[in-house]
Amino acid sequence: MLELANANEARPGAQASADSVSCAEVRDRVNALENRMIEQDRTIRHTLTMLIEWIEAGDSQRVAA
Repeated sequence: MLELANANEARPGAQASADSVSCAEVRDRVNALENRMIEQDRTIRHTLTMLIEWIEAGDSQRVAA
């Protein structure tokens, strides 16, 4: 056990580079998710706008009839 603990303490750069890689991967993943969320928000807003226009157009047709 002590040998393993000492081996990890002897390689501080290895742990730091592993942390840097994982932080970069997490940052990339968060950016990808954020972009996806923005696109989904845009799609939902567009769909709701189209639905509202469709409903309003249907109401005016009923009034005319």
